[in-house]
Amino acid sequence: MANCGRCYHCLRRQANHCDYWGAIGDTVDGALAEYVLAPARNLYRVEDHETLEEAAFTEPLACVVWGIERLRVRPSDRVLIFGAGPIGALLTRMLHLSSAADIVVVDVMREKLRVAREMGARATFVATDDLTAQLEERTQGRKFDIVLDCTGVPTVIEGMFRHAGSNARIMFFGVASPQAEIRIKPFDVYHHDWEILGSMAINYTFQQARDLLAAGRLTVKPLISRIAGLDEVAGILGRAKTPTELKTLIAPNAA
Repeated sequence: MANCGRCYHCLRRQANHCDYWGAIGDTVDGALAEYVLAPARNLYRVEDHETLEEAAFTEPLACVVWGIERLRVRPSDRVLIFGAGPIGALLTRMLHLSSAADIVVVDVMREKLRVAREMGARATFVATDDLTAQLEERTQGRKFDIVLDCTGVPTVIEGMFRHAGSNARIMFFGVASPQAEIRIKPFDVYHHDWEILGSMAINYTFQQARDLLAAGRLTVKPLISRIAGLDEVAGILGRAKTPTELKTLIAPNAA
């Protein structure tokens, strides 16, 4: 991520809302190449014992670190995560390293839920018609202290409120369409003392992510579905992900 460091938001440590926010390969051309020109202040050291495949997870993990900071996880929190993709899996691992008492992950794909268990989920459920009853039984009717969406699917986001307990923190982590809308009852937010949180990208959390990966606190290999070369990029970007696909890494110097 590139932020100016000078605007109102940057000076308030809100770099993810920088007036001139940008990212190489997103708002600025230059990624997915053998060599990339980047500002020196955007460079971070990869330790000798780390692989470049592991280091590639610095950016998504930095997003997760910011989300964890926003959540303020408390001792014995019960956590429910919708979506077991790469971000859901990284959040699961970070919550596993925290003081959360229970971490439950829901997805439509059993293979992704297997990876979520490997990353630290205490229980996983396939999203079926009896999901609500299963989750009620899991918490003995007390519901969850933290409910996270990692899907960006409006129907999932709207439905997750029914699983939030008193004083729950409800986070929108997945990226929904700017045109998407959901319905909630303001009385429920008032009556249950809910907090509704967003978590947008990265906010001075790259170094924390680097430190976690360098220390071996997160195993990211289960999240790598494939390593491809630059000559395969066009085909990869031109197709939809398969249902079980997690992260595809691009190795610029791969043969």
